[in-house]
Amino acid sequence: MSVSIKKPSIAIRVSSSPLGPLPPTEADMTRIHSREYTSASAWIFTCSSCISLDSVFSDSCLSCQFRSISAQFSLIGATSSGDSDAYAPYDERRFPNHVLLCSLLSDKNTKKIDTKTDISTAKASEFPHLRNLQIVGKSGSLSVAALTDYTNFQIPGDLSFPYIPADGVKQYNGFYILIFNQWTGKRIGNYLHIQPWADLSYLRRFLDSLQPGRIILFLLKDDLEYGLPQEIRDLLQNLGSMAAGSIGRGMLWGWLWVKGGRTLAETLTFPTEKTGARVLFMSSVDLPDGGGETSHWCPQWPDTEPWQRRREFCSKYEQYGDLCSCSSPNLIDFRDTKIENSQIEKAVIVVLAHRVASFYKSLKTVAAARGFNRSRFEVFTPAPHAELSEFLQLVGLPLTVTHEDSEFVATLITKQFVFMIEFVLRKYEDADLLIFLEEDVSVSPDFFIYLNRTARLLQDDPSLFCVSAHNDLSYPQTSYDSRAVLRAESYTNYGWMVTRSVAAEMAAEMAHKEMEFDWDVYAFFHIRGDRECVIPEVSRSHHFGQSGSHISQYSARVHFSTKNYNQDPTDLVEGVERLEKHTYENHIASLLAKAQYINVEETSPCDADFFERFTSEREVVYIIFFHGEGDIHWFRVNEAWRTIALCLGVFSSDVREGHKGLYRMRLGAAHLLLVAHPVSPYSVHKPADLPVFRATPSNEAGAHRALTKGLVREQYRLEPPEQTYRRLMS
Repeated sequence: MSVSIKKPSIAIRVSSSPLGPLPPTEADMTRIHSREYTSASAWIFTCSSCISLDSVFSDSCLSCQFRSISAQFSLIGATSSGDSDAYAPYDERRFPNHVLLCSLLSDKNTKKIDTKTDISTAKASEFPHLRNLQIVGKSGSLSVAALTDYTNFQIPGDLSFPYIPADGVKQYNGFYILIFNQWTGKRIGNYLHIQPWADLSYLRRFLDSLQPGRIILFLLKDDLEYGLPQEIRDLLQNLGSMAAGSIGRGMLWGWLWVKGGRTLAETLTFPTEKTGARVLFMSSVDLPDGGGETSHWCPQWPDTEPWQRRREFCSKYEQYGDLCSCSSPNLIDFRDTKIENSQIEKAVIVVLAHRVASFYKSLKTVAAARGFNRSRFEVFTPAPHAELSEFLQLVGLPLTVTHEDSEFVATLITKQFVFMIEFVLRKYEDADLLIFLEEDVSVSPDFFIYLNRTARLLQDDPSLFCVSAHNDLSYPQTSYDSRAVLRAESYTNYGWMVTRSVAAEMAAEMAHKEMEFDWDVYAFFHIRGDRECVIPEVSRSHHFGQSGSHISQYSARVHFSTKNYNQDPTDLVEGVERLEKHTYENHIASLLAKAQYINVEETSPCDADFFERFTSEREVVYIIFFHGEGDIHWFRVNEAWRTIALCLGVFSSDVREGHKGLYRMRLGAAHLLLVAHPVSPYSVHKPADLPVFRATPSNEAGAHRALTKGLVREQYRLEPPEQTYRRLMS
C-alpha cells in the first residue's frame, strides 16, 4: 500500500535515567523544530538522558555522538537509497551504514558498529567493559536483530516462507521479545515470537511470568496484522512505555525495559512514501559488580540445599512466575490425593515435554486435580535437556530421554510415542490404563475424577477406543451441561486415556512406520477402526500453547483461545452408563424424534442473529442437515462443514467429534444436531423438501464475518511529525 506523506514522522527514544524517562524541555522542542526533514528517509529521533546539553560525555550521562555532532538529540535515518539495512546519521556529510555505540564513559571507549556486518559477527571481546551491557536493536521489513556483548540475534526475512492466503502476512513478522540477565548481561532462553495475527492477550501472561529486574527487549518487526488491542496498550503504558498507545499499522516499535523499573530506550517509527518504517536504537546498561548472579537471588529464602538449587535454577531460567517469586514462592508440594472407589489406581500418567515453562504451568493444574499420583508419573524428552532435568529435580519427578531422532517432525513424534508406550508397559506390568498428557495442556480440577468415572466403561465396552478429556466442539456458545458425556469419533489429543491392550496395539501398528502425517491422524483413520471415544460436553482440558508441530499462532487464536473447559470441582460427569453402545443409540433416536427442522434457506446459522434467535433456556432440539458425501469413515472435511463451523465459531480445520456423521452441540439448554447429508445414516430423517446447508456465497460471507470478528485491520495513522511528538510526550 502506498502511503502519502510529505514529511517522515518522528520516532522517540528515551535512554536510561535513574528516575525513568525525562520529558523534553521547551529548548528541546525548539531544537526539534529547527531540524529540516527529508522525505526520502525515515528518521529516528533520540532523546538522551543527559542533565544538560553541556554534559554530553560526563561519566553519569548516556549519550550518542556521530563524528563531531555533540548534542543531547541526534537523528539516525535510513539512506535515501531505500536500503532498509543502511543507516546514516542525520548530517549532510553522511557516513552510511554506521552507528556509534553509546558508552557511559568517554568517546575513547565508544565503538563504531557496522549494522550490515557486526550484527552477525561481533564478539564479546570487542566490547570494552564487561560490567556494561551494550545493546543495539534493529527491526524492519527485511530483518530483526539484536546485538549485545554476548548475543548475536538475527531473524532475516525469508521469501520462501509460505503466506497465510487470506492475509498475506509472513510468519516472521510480529513481536520479538528477548530477556537478558541483569547480573551477567547474557540472554536467557530463546526469544519469544508473537506472530502478527496471534492472540496478544498472551503477552500479559508472559510478562507476568518474568521476574522483576530482568532486562527485556521488545522489537516489532514490519507490522501487526490486526493491531494492538487497547488492553495491551494500556498494560504496556502502565509498565512504563511512552509510545505503546500510538502503535498503529505500518509502524515499528522498539522498547528496552527493566521489569518493575525504568525504561532504558524506546523507539517508534512511521512509514514514509518511499522507505516504509524501520527501527534502530542503541542503549547501555550498567551491571552490578561481583558476588555472582546466584548470590543476588532471593536472599530471604532459606539457606538450605533445596532452596539453593532453586536459586541456581531461577537465576538461569525464566517464565516460571511463582516458582521463582522471592516473596511468595510456590512450595511445589505435589501431594497424592485419593479418589474413592478408584478405577485408575494402577494407571500411569505419561507426558512428553520439551518446553519446560509450559510444562510447569500444566503440571500445576495436574497436581492440583484430585486423584493425582506422582508415583506413577513419567516424563519423557527426545534429547538431553538441562533445563528440564534441573526442573524435574526440583519437583522430584523422573525423566527419561528417548534418544529418538528423525529429520521429519511427524516421524520423530511417532517414534517417541512408541518408545513411551513400550517403556511404560515394561516398567509397570500391573498398569491397566495409560493416561497421556501434553506439556502445554491445563486440566480441570475434576480431570482424574472424570477419567475414573469413565474407566470401567472403557474397559468393558469393546466398541470404545479411548476416553478423551477434550471436546473440539466445546465453546461457551456451543456447550452447556458440564455433567454430560457423549460418544464420538474423536482424536486422541489434549489429555486422553486408553487401556493397556489398546496402547500396545497402537505401539505395534506404528513401530516400524515412517509416518507421512501425524500419529494421531494415523491412529484415528487406521488404528481406531469403527471404535469411538467418550468425550465430555464441556472439556476437561485446555490447550494453552501458542504454537506446535501442527498448530500455528493464528490457529491458536481462532480455534483454541476461545474454548472453554470446566473449572468447577463440584460439576462431576453423570450418566456414564447411558453411553453403552445400544443405550446411546436409543438416546440419539429420541433426540431425532422430537427435533425441529431448521430451513437453512430461511434461517442460516451464518446469519448474524442466529444465536440470539435459537439459544434457549428450554431443552428443545434443533436439527440442520449439511452437505457431505463419500465414505463416512474417511469423511474429514469439506466446504460445507468448514463454513457452518466458522459461522458457529467452532473448530473448522476438519470434522471432529462426530457420531456416524451426526455432531452434537448446545445453544444454551437447547440441543443442536448437525447431520452430514447424505453420508450419515441419520440422513433418512431429512424430509424430502428440506434444504441442505451448503457453502453458498452468502453463507461464506457470514463465515468470513464470524471469523474476522474482532480481527480488523487498523488504518494507517497519518499526522504531522510535530503533532505526533507532542501527543507522545504529553
